[in-house]
Amino acid sequence: MSTLREILVLGGQDTFNACERIFVRETLRATISDCMDFSSKHYLENSKRRIDNLRQIVKGRRVAILAAGPSIYELEERITELRNADVCYFGMNSFIQEKNILAKIDEHFSVFFRSCRDGMQESIDYIAQFLKRYDHNIFISSFFRNAFGQMDPAFHIGEFLRDFDNQLLFFDITYDRTCPNKKFPLHFISGNSLSVVIQLAIIGQAAGVVLFGADGDTGMKEGNDIKSLWYRFPEYYNHWQRESAYSLFLDTTLCFNPTMPLAIRNVYETYNFPPIEILNCSENSFYNPFLNISYDDAFEYLITGKKVTKKSDKRTPKLSVITVALNTKGFLEETVENLMEQSYPNFEHIIVCEGEVDEIDDMKGRYRLVKWVCEKVDRWHEALRKGISAGKGEYIYYLPPGDSLANPDWLNICMDILENHPDISLVWGLSQELSEWNGAPGRISNSEFFHNPPPQGKDFIYYWLKRKYSFHPGSFCVRKSVLKECFPSNDASLLDERKAWLAFNYNLNTSGYLPFFVPLVATFRKTYFDQGGHRPQGDPIKMHLPYYVPITNNEEVREKTPDKAWDAMISEYNAKIGQYRNSILMGRVNHLFRDGFGQELEGNFRKYTCLFGDFQSWVIRKAPSKLTTVVARVVKAFERYQWGILKVGITKIWSKLKADVF
Repeated sequence: MSTLREILVLGGQDTFNACERIFVRETLRATISDCMDFSSKHYLENSKRRIDNLRQIVKGRRVAILAAGPSIYELEERITELRNADVCYFGMNSFIQEKNILAKIDEHFSVFFRSCRDGMQESIDYIAQFLKRYDHNIFISSFFRNAFGQMDPAFHIGEFLRDFDNQLLFFDITYDRTCPNKKFPLHFISGNSLSVVIQLAIIGQAAGVVLFGADGDTGMKEGNDIKSLWYRFPEYYNHWQRESAYSLFLDTTLCFNPTMPLAIRNVYETYNFPPIEILNCSENSFYNPFLNISYDDAFEYLITGKKVTKKSDKRTPKLSVITVALNTKGFLEETVENLMEQSYPNFEHIIVCEGEVDEIDDMKGRYRLVKWVCEKVDRWHEALRKGISAGKGEYIYYLPPGDSLANPDWLNICMDILENHPDISLVWGLSQELSEWNGAPGRISNSEFFHNPPPQGKDFIYYWLKRKYSFHPGSFCVRKSVLKECFPSNDASLLDERKAWLAFNYNLNTSGYLPFFVPLVATFRKTYFDQGGHRPQGDPIKMHLPYYVPITNNEEVREKTPDKAWDAMISEYNAKIGQYRNSILMGRVNHLFRDGFGQELEGNFRKYTCLFGDFQSWVIRKAPSKLTTVVARVVKAFERYQWGILKVGITKIWSKLKADVF
């Protein structure tokens, strides 16, 4: 609500309270702004004043950002519907949208963005004409990677900066994912043009943002029609676009989707702004951080300001988080609340529960965005498979009831890796125990991985065959197709959930799928002292102490709860891995590596590494660098030509023996 509107709507004492509230809020924002450091050499002088100039244009208005995806053709056809709407239009990289769309309603860009060196020379005259208009407007750019480095010798950057001083705002790019922050308030995470423009609209205090033509892409295959990726291809397609057309996949999955949620959060925190509506008017867009809505909904929002609900979202969830809650309801609400704090936006939460339960009915009313699958199921296997079938995502994260994600960016990290590395099938982290009694943090599983992480990708199989590791359910994200293939069927011998996940681990690794380890605590999991944890002994009052408290006397001794069933499962799991290892070494099994889509990858299983990998690693750690290089080359040559080397060696020895004996 704008300042004036707040005062007009309220009256009497409420008016006084409103004025006091507004004064406190604006004073706080001014104080926060004063705390920011705009002295970076990568900014123009007086950047704080330049941001104020941006706000004079944007503040309190709804912003429409015009990108170059083909879905913007509909805006060209329907733009007259926005003739009387108070919309602030942002352009980036080209004035083609202004010429062919906004000209129909006598509108212009109020903010224009361009910071790419390629094509800057061709655009500078249009930019100068834009700045010479009588309109109140602003040009946003950067010195990053010498954006003005390919200009004609007749162009003088000093004169340009002097002539249009009050209409310029320059930022910088960084790989630091904590930016922007108080120290670098105009440093943005390396992404694409659209990501920076959205952040600047927020900094300008827009009432809301609608994206047009923000389509993205999932990959460029040879033979695809490039024209289908761009609005008005013959006009828009110059050298700069030709370079970026083939990288549109990376532009979407690497430069926008994983970084945008973090960047937006950083902007809100740095400038102390509440979240605003950011809507993508492209029903089939591959940019997934924001709601994808129809043109009808977008126009209604721009004209009337009517809030768009989650029901209008056209996105298909990329990730399905599944919780099976057949017998455990006590901590289910904590799990639901925890998931709502994740920065990754495009996921669904599916809870599989049994029948009609009063507690579940109450939660259904309060958590309407959760997808509930409430049916009578006899087995945990069956419940999980129902959840997988109900999910729409390409990836699955199984989160047991009571468990919670330790890092608010964990799902975003998993999706970043899986979307950009098709050879990886599973991303995993560590888990930490929490006391069921008082929530006290306890043991971190395999905490040694922080300092000595396990091998990644193809090299993990050698570690797994030797150490017989298993990924803990709740700490990994996996491709749906891989989970469906590797998770065991409804076998009566696998009724125990733990045994089923061990079977999944075995099938995943023996099938040749590749994992990727992230050195973070991914999950907090509730630990019950009578369920395989540590059971306190002695004084009942001391039983409420966290179990990791150092032992000081006999009263506080904790004993490991015996779990013979689990010990038997682990023994069986280890034995199967040992048998598989022997089968590979004896040549009875040919271990192949596969990508996330089941296709065979290049590279053979190295028996030498399986047998002597630990010794090789020890030599590499201890030996001087030059010797390490020599050893590595010898080992590599032997792995490649091992039988040839042996054959030559045996032949020479035999020849020598024959010469000596005969």
